[in-house]
Amino acid sequence: MDIFEAMETRRSVRRFAPGPVPRETVLKLVEMAITAPSACDHQAWKFILVDDSQLLTKLTREGAASFLAQAPLAIIVLYPRITDNVEYQDGIQSAAAAIENLLLAARALGLGACWICHLPPKRTLRRLLKIPWTYDPVAAVAVGYSEGAPRARPRKRKAEEVISSNEFRFSDVEHTVGPAMLTRRLARRLYYLCPFRRFLRPLASRFEKKFD
Repeated sequence: MDIFEAMETRRSVRRFAPGPVPRETVLKLVEMAITAPSACDHQAWKFILVDDSQLLTKLTREGAASFLAQAPLAIIVLYPRITDNVEYQDGIQSAAAAIENLLLAARALGLGACWICHLPPKRTLRRLLKIPWTYDPVAAVAVGYSEGAPRARPRKRKAEEVISSNEFRFSDVEHTVGPAMLTRRLARRLYYLCPFRRFLRPLASRFEKKFD
């Protein structure tokens, strides 16, 4: 599979067949992830492999996407939070580049994967996974063999529609953060601040985005 086919056929997979991902396959995924560019070539990524089903379930109870509990493996991607480029968050960008490489490698190796930002608060992840404060958990990637073939997701816009030359000249512009978005932001913040959120999990899961 060439790189263009991998990019065009990659899909976010949220339903996985039972069974683990072989260790050598996981190592190959990480090898491809760390070929990504990184700010100032620091190459400072860290990856925590979570394949303990009880720990995956605990992560979902603490607020992670519910399907993560059924994934054979979650790869938590970390990057040092100590940077002088706070304006552009170069550590997050470096981690994101590695995550995209990992997703494309998973597709090329016949695996399903999903980039997950629906996670517990960072302080909770640090406590559960013993992550030092100097590292930021940026995202998780669920990995496994897909249960069935995921449907194609057409792009919402063509390339010509998302390009302008030399200056910002687009008609479909978001002008403000509306009441609905502000309400969702507040609800999310209050949910994660609540010390009893595990008891609210059944209610909160009703508002989780649903996918095929």
